[in-house]
Amino acid sequence: MTLFTPAIGKTPAISTPVTVLAVSADGTRLTVASPNSAQKGYFKVTNSGGTATSATAFTSATSATAKPAITLVASLVKEVGASFTLTGTNLGSSTNIAIGGVSAPFTVLSANSVSVTVPAGVTSGSTISATNAGGTVSSTKFVYQAAVITDITTSGKVGATVTVTGKNLKATKVVFAGNKTAKILTNTGSTLTFAVPTGAATGAIVITTGAGTVTSQSFTVLPPAPTVTSFTPTTGKKGVTLVSVKGANLSGATVTVGSTQVTVAAGSTATLLKFVIPAGAATGKITVTTAGGSATSTASLTVTN
Repeated sequence: MTLFTPAIGKTPAISTPVTVLAVSADGTRLTVASPNSAQKGYFKVTNSGGTATSATAFTSATSATAKPAITLVASLVKEVGASFTLTGTNLGSSTNIAIGGVSAPFTVLSANSVSVTVPAGVTSGSTISATNAGGTVSSTKFVYQAAVITDITTSGKVGATVTVTGKNLKATKVVFAGNKTAKILTNTGSTLTFAVPTGAATGAIVITTGAGTVTSQSFTVLPPAPTVTSFTPTTGKKGVTLVSVKGANLSGATVTVGSTQVTVAAGSTATLLKFVIPAGAATGKITVTTAGGSATSTASLTVTN
């Protein structure tokens, strides 16, 4: 393809090569780069069928092409392989469209718009850049892909670290059941870690990214581990003596003396439980077990007949 200026008087004809940037899929439209010459002429297009000349003259100049501008008023949620129309100014002269630095396939629609396809390997939350002979410009908005969870920790105590793996997990917020927001620790996009917040309840975790929200399976918030601080009396008879155990996080506990399980008396609380020494018990330490773990007394309970 050339820009052709016929000879006028003693001025010879000029034929300047023109670079073709894009051809429409139906073969009815060409996008070309204006040649670096001060010239007024007619475009000539040649193919195997012959040569055609434009009816309207075109004036080229040696001044630099104005760099493109992107008009993107809101961020987009587009998966890899999906296409969207990018508008602005001087986009039709683009030599490269990229998302997060990854070159994207594009088709020129007009001088100020292109159709862009999200390329493989793009990182969710990337900006779009357009480059032409005048320079490069980047959008202030982003292109996101939906978050996908492939694996997640299913239980933990308050303060424990939860690990989520998947893709497009660049999170802006993580909320546990009970409407408690977690502190994000690691946020790479493929790995997300955060701590179980105080007051969190058992239930699904909602992770928010630029693409929206994704909800995990139910997460079980485990109670804190029990502690045993003391018990009285330290000596007692089988089937007779009532033993009181003091500590913390004792609710719902099962209790053993040595290897013998005892029956916890009604009315026990998180800080106090009681039991009668069973007939089969022998001298040994008291162990308290809950869903949060186990705790064993420092001293042994002496059991007599």
